[in-house]
Amino acid sequence: MDKQPLVEIRGLVKHFKLPGGWLTGTRRVVHALDNINLDIYKGEVLGIVGESGCGKTTLGRCILQLIRPTSGSILFEGNDLTQQSNSQLREQRRHMQIVFQNPLASLSPRRTIKQSLIEPLQTHHFPKNEWMPRIDAILNKVGLGSQHLDRYPHELSGGQLQRVSIARALLLEPRLLILDEPTSALDVSVQAQIINLLDELRHEIGLTYVFISHDLSVVEHLSDRIGVMYLGKLAEIGDARDMMSHPTHPYTQALLQSVPRIGQAKSDQFTPLDGNVPSPINPPSGCRFHTRCPIAEDICKHKEPLLETIGQAQEVACHLINKESV
Repeated sequence: MDKQPLVEIRGLVKHFKLPGGWLTGTRRVVHALDNINLDIYKGEVLGIVGESGCGKTTLGRCILQLIRPTSGSILFEGNDLTQQSNSQLREQRRHMQIVFQNPLASLSPRRTIKQSLIEPLQTHHFPKNEWMPRIDAILNKVGLGSQHLDRYPHELSGGQLQRVSIARALLLEPRLLILDEPTSALDVSVQAQIINLLDELRHEIGLTYVFISHDLSVVEHLSDRIGVMYLGKLAEIGDARDMMSHPTHPYTQALLQSVPRIGQAKSDQFTPLDGNVPSPINPPSGCRFHTRCPIAEDICKHKEPLLETIGQAQEVACHLINKESV
């Protein structure tokens, strides 16, 4: 893995304004992302995990500028995407692609697979005589054939559809691929096939992945590093193997303990965290996890922790972690 950043995110904030509030003169705001600082290195797989609503998908879409951030900067190969016009972004998106969660929803039901694959080549002005050779080559890489080209999405299985989505994303030879829950809509046996395919393509083509998922076992298998998000914040980020074996942040520990394991004794089963995830409309002051944290102290309620480096390859946002002893 090249330690040169492909993407540099600094102070990323995304707030969604909710309708209403005209009587009181105040607008309610969803704090989807707050002050995210993150580097994504060339050739790595960065896994992003967390509970539903923590901001994982919003982060991925902000990187691609499918959603414009409220503030902050996102540098892709040194170019600040937040400052670029829509026409400039169209050119950049050749190099940044996304695979969505539900392949059936991301493919037009009125277009054949061939038509859906031709569209990005046409949009980015590839010569017409290159269309079919590119399509045939990429279909072969993802394990499909020319017999699938004249079919419509409803005629394919879930696994075949996700292979089509991956093929479409790779047609333009991107350098960055955002994978937004690419296996969650698939059967378990098909999930394994897609994960193995992504792993093979990553090494064969030299891609960089941001792998967004709630499935920790899948993330562990594919990722070099893992970032754990909670309520719009990064709680911990570091080497995948180290984090899975020695989680540091109390929230990361709770996530890993909640994964069911075969042969786990009843006495060793996870005790659920107290309370519910707070509303992103009115997030807690200080550490956002303090309302559910089993070790929270008074400082956690009033002072927001910053991501600090511990050990050799981990960063943790927690006041109560002894950085020197880790």
